[in-house]
Amino acid sequence: MMNRKKIITIFIFTTISILFVILLFFSLTNIDELIIKKLAINLTNINIDKCNKIKISDTHSGPRGEGVTFYEYDCSNYNFNLKTNNTKQTPFSENIKLLLYSWKETKMNTTYFYGHNFGASEGLPEIENGYYYFVDNYAKKYKDLENINSDEKVLLRNSFNFEILIFDNNTNHLYYINVNT
Repeated sequence: MMNRKKIITIFIFTTISILFVILLFFSLTNIDELIIKKLAINLTNINIDKCNKIKISDTHSGPRGEGVTFYEYDCSNYNFNLKTNNTKQTPFSENIKLLLYSWKETKMNTTYFYGHNFGASEGLPEIENGYYYFVDNYAKKYKDLENINSDEKVLLRNSFNFEILIFDNNTNHLYYINVNT
């Protein structure tokens, strides 16, 4: 018969081992790619496993996880029937342009800068012929169901929490951007 101290030691060792395996599994599973895969197949009928991954960038860090995640896929070598039921067609709305790009304008010797540049800073080109799906994660978190896919209120807040899936018809590139500030 084992003594009580030995049983407790074995229990603690086993529990720690199981927790380690679980943590290892989740660290090897890329949550962003699972989200992108689900969005892409449901919204556009594109299986990203058949596309070439061009770029991955993730600047999320710190205790609040602030940053930008950017994925780019080249789907030009893969035949698919693009579906666009729940997406919007480009050109982007003014709010989306302000979030993804930046530009400057000079008036009377003064230069004004516009936009937040979350997409262009990662290499997102101007998309003239494509589709996009926008999710306002703030509206999603606070159960504002009418505005989950609307960009109308996103610029009125002190922080930005959104994700956008973009398909470029001209290049057959698929982009995913997730912003948390």
